[in-house]
Amino acid sequence: NGVFAIGLSPEEQIQTVVHYVQTKGSQSIVVLLPRNPFGDLMAQEVANLKSAGMPIAQVIYYNSQDAGELQKTLNPLSTLSFDTLLIPEGGAILSSLVKAIEAQGIILKNKTICGSAQWDESETMKIKSLRLASLAVALALMAAASSLAAMVSPVSVPCWQPHDFS
Repeated sequence: NGVFAIGLSPEEQIQTVVHYVQTKGSQSIVVLLPRNPFGDLMAQEVANLKSAGMPIAQVIYYNSQDAGELQKTLNPLSTLSFDTLLIPEGGAILSSLVKAIEAQGIILKNKTICGSAQWDESETMKIKSLRLASLAVALALMAAASSLAAMVSPVSVPCWQPHDFS
């Protein structure tokens, strides 16, 4: 009917990022997902990837509407051993998540932090720990979705090792 979708589905985004970090040597991925229909959709794909042998260590669900609950929900992070954190969230909610994670004493500059196309917004650039990661995810996902995918690897930069920009 002449209508073409340009972009990656949420499932394809998760697949791209998880496959990428595995090829880069990730041994333990923790995934943070919202308690909503989007989170349910992502959880299904994460479960598929885990059963296919991907190194998904744990999935933690959160309610982004309640800051107090958010902090409590993320408490298990401080007891887990992981090298990669996947947060397919954007904007102000992503900012709240990063603040809650850092409040637990988790040093993000020692982790690989990955996201989704939701990072492609101005609010993400305001998060000090994720400034360069935002651009990396946006470029990788655009490359994977475009006709340039044959020339530019769709998994060349979907994640970023955060640095201390202070």
